[in-house]
Amino acid sequence: MLFMSPRKLKHAKAVVISAIVAGASLAVVLGFLFLPGGGPQGKPFNLMISEIRYTSDSGIVLNDQFVEAYSFTNFSTSSLKGWYIETRDRNGDPLVPKTAIPEVAGFGEFWHICIRGDAGATSINTTDLSAVVHLNIETNLLDEQSGHVFLYYDNGTQYLVDYVCYGGLAAPLAVAGWSNSDGGASTSNASDSVSIWGWDGDHSMNWYNDTPTPASFNNLHNVVDDPAGNGSVPDVSEVIYNGFLDHYPTYVGAQSPNPVPIAVTNAHPTPGVSPAEIKEMVEATIRYLAEFGRAGGPKLGNDSVLDIHIGIHPGANSSFGATYEDGSIYIWVGNEIRSADPVRQFRGKVDLKYNVEHEVVHAYQYEQGIIKKGNEPFYEGEATYWGMVSAARNYNLTVQQVNTLIGQIVNSNGIPGQSWDHHGKSLNTATFGNGTVNGTTRFGFTHGDYCNGFLLLKFINETFGEGVLKNLTNSMSGSVGFREAAEAATGLSFAELLRRYYQWRADGSAEDNNGVPGVTPDESMPLGDAVYSSTESVAPYGAAVEDFIMVGSAPLEIWVTPQPGQSVSVTVIVERTDGSTETYHHTVSNKPGSTQAPIPIDPSKVASVRLVKMNLNDTAACNVSVEFKPAASMFNRPTNPPNEPDHFRAPGVPLFPYNERCTTDGLTGTAFDGYRCQISGLITETGPFNVSMDVITYEDTDLDAFTPDWVIFLHKYNALTHEPLGPPSGPFVPDPSVPIIVDVQPGDVAGGGCYVVAEIQDASVGHVMAFFVFVFDYAPF
Repeated sequence: MLFMSPRKLKHAKAVVISAIVAGASLAVVLGFLFLPGGGPQGKPFNLMISEIRYTSDSGIVLNDQFVEAYSFTNFSTSSLKGWYIETRDRNGDPLVPKTAIPEVAGFGEFWHICIRGDAGATSINTTDLSAVVHLNIETNLLDEQSGHVFLYYDNGTQYLVDYVCYGGLAAPLAVAGWSNSDGGASTSNASDSVSIWGWDGDHSMNWYNDTPTPASFNNLHNVVDDPAGNGSVPDVSEVIYNGFLDHYPTYVGAQSPNPVPIAVTNAHPTPGVSPAEIKEMVEATIRYLAEFGRAGGPKLGNDSVLDIHIGIHPGANSSFGATYEDGSIYIWVGNEIRSADPVRQFRGKVDLKYNVEHEVVHAYQYEQGIIKKGNEPFYEGEATYWGMVSAARNYNLTVQQVNTLIGQIVNSNGIPGQSWDHHGKSLNTATFGNGTVNGTTRFGFTHGDYCNGFLLLKFINETFGEGVLKNLTNSMSGSVGFREAAEAATGLSFAELLRRYYQWRADGSAEDNNGVPGVTPDESMPLGDAVYSSTESVAPYGAAVEDFIMVGSAPLEIWVTPQPGQSVSVTVIVERTDGSTETYHHTVSNKPGSTQAPIPIDPSKVASVRLVKMNLNDTAACNVSVEFKPAASMFNRPTNPPNEPDHFRAPGVPLFPYNERCTTDGLTGTAFDGYRCQISGLITETGPFNVSMDVITYEDTDLDAFTPDWVIFLHKYNALTHEPLGPPSGPFVPDPSVPIIVDVQPGDVAGGGCYVVAEIQDASVGHVMAFFVFVFDYAPF
């Protein structure tokens, strides 16, 4: 979710110093045990054995062997004074008797210490919180094949703080908590060590063998071989680190407008998740993206490896992550996954999987060069999209169920996890714009912004197909931005794509087909016969949503007016009193020479109206006023016979002088039944103009798409006298691929302008033309 620059403070433009110290406060410390001759058990000293490098073969190995210890929450015995180590061989016989660990100045929580048996001076790195000490003994620190390690604290009373078997061949000693049948973690590779990855639980379950990491966080290597399954995608090597330490997290450049506090984090132990699960989560995304056909691979470090660091976040129930420009990924594991409640555990695991896979997608985007200003809705939307989709596939859930589970995680500040159930329900944001609103940067990196970007990609995939989404994704690069790629992939202007997305969110389509909760209207109110007006600020390329419930009886006119010099696209969603709905839109401009007209509403036919007002200015907010007035005339159903349409419209169907779209009344077809739809207002310029038809909703008992039973006639009328201007043009057979031409002559507009009415005739009683749209290619402003 977050984007980090490489951690080089000398080059940082903005440095976040609000680090939060967060330790493994829920850790189960192995031991606190009592041995004969020792003191009472149970006093917590938070130092644990975290890695053992024995050799698993014969030879002089003094310089190779080491024991690593790690300090976690509330470690307060600075300098290691009073700490001792003891080792025994596989049979339990003494190897290195209880020996003092050399003191390390400043030693405290989150430190790693590597204890070696050979001669040498103490080495301290305060930046990495690590130290290497030497016991200066002349024998092996560890048994070459299997043995025991003890860690003591002795301040006059001896405490056994940790005990670990290693090598798999050891006969466990009579130490409480460690199974007598557990000979410890082992490795057959003499160059590897055994290290803990996960919580410390008095057993070898969470111990693994891998490359030694003395005085550093443990790691596990993995290779995702042949991700696409056909040899077309190179193998991806990854290293998963158990913990990280980041004192000075930074944002550089334009990635983030605000400082974001990042915790000083450790992960020894990390309860609730195993390294096998992390490997699976990472691999699942890599394979899923390869199968989808996404171009390229993830950004790899200088070692050609994808680095993934797993820490804990005791201060939050939700997990979250960050990806740096070098491709390294950091994941903070939230508390939910460590809950004793299996229901909370499961949704915490789903949330963690979503976050891991979200960040893996960002590594791909860094390699592609698309994480930059202007692309935020895409790169955050895509990461959220694939994180949700992949998590759903892994757990056999729907994306809606994944969202619901994540949304049920409530953090200490009362904010739920990132999901569309709680975020992204307001469309009046600057998410897709290119300016600011109310002092907020165009993309504010809020959960609402993430969800809006995610849902836009979901809309594109479900509306245009997966191939379009793939083309959009793969065409983006450092030189091709999100808008350009979206326009090329969909064939629409970015403004029109957003308008359709907002309509999808607001007219019930997203809710009905995807389980996406409806948007939250900016205003919702009953509307009677009285005059009403309001003005609202609409964000750049945002959309304000207003709901009006018709409780009066007198016909009304709705006037939508943007501030001078601006234009808005208005989508009108009408619910009729019989429960049916219709949706149409038009553009309203308040520029010199433009003409506005009201939206007529008949409350006897219309139950409610939802207005979605999209600001067509992507750099500045626009004040848009909405005014309701009593209508100047009644709206009566046309009564003239077929082939003689008049200038009136069907009930509830608005008249827009310069509209682009309108709808029919949705009656059942009978012989020569005319469906009349005015497709333009006052025309004062000459044509010819193209007219096309889009089917939005269509029901047909014989399941035809377009049928030759339909024919269309176009009639021209004088705008003042409503007299016909010559005979009708037609008949035309509906075909969206063939434009219908209406020719407006100079004489037609000389007497005050003209308008055009489309008459539809259908001879089949089996057809129900429930909802379709005419598009009139005429723009007077």
